Amino acid sequence: RDVPMSSSAHQVTAET
Repeated sequence: RDVPMSSSAHQVTAET
């Protein structure tokens, strides 16, 4: 997703 990993790092794959 295009969300920052500081937002919800546990539910997204942090690409940032």
